[in-house]
This record gives sequence, C-alpha cells and structure tokens, in this order.
Amino acid sequence: NQLQTVPKELFFLPLKQLNLRSNNLMALPSEVGCAASLVELVLSENQLSALPSGMQELEQLEVLDLAKNQLTGELPWTATQWRGRKLKRLDVSQNRLTSL
Repeated sequence: NQLQTVPKELFFLPLKQLNLRSNNLMALPSEVGCAASLVELVLSENQLSALPSGMQELEQLEVLDLAKNQLTGELPWTATQWRGRKLKRLDVSQNRLTSL
C-alpha cells in the first residue's frame, strides 16, 4: 500500500490487531492512544520518524512492531513509563535509536 496518513477515527474502533506494515506513514495521530482494545500494532516498514506519546496509553498492547522506520534518538517514553504491562514483544530493529 501507499498510505501516507491514518484516519484518527480508526483508533476509536474496537480493534484487537492493526497491521499498517509497508506503507509510507510519516506520522501517527495522537488518537492512537484511544485504541483501548488493541493487542497488536504493526507499523514496520514505514517512514515514521517520531511516535506520539499517547502510545503508552495502550494498556492491552502485547506486540508493538516498529522495525524498519526512521526513528531516531529516543522513544517518547521509557520502559518504566510504559503503562501497558502486558507488552511481550517490542521490535525497534533497523531504526536509528540511541536509547530505549
């Protein structure tokens, strides 16, 4: 696909899984944190350079795949700030992060 944006309304649906892999996403709406039932979020192979801090509100999230993006520096949260204690898999490979 060639998606460049994600409609914020998508994050108000009762989704368990959302796969947006292999698009041209450069940013996510802050409403991503409203996807309360989301268990798996795949955002790999996009052009994301930053993440909204609201992602730490995803308390049911078990899988977060951010591989092969343009993330640099640090994630907008630290491991101790992450509210989703259910997180089992975090993939940030092939980015330019300097700290987790």
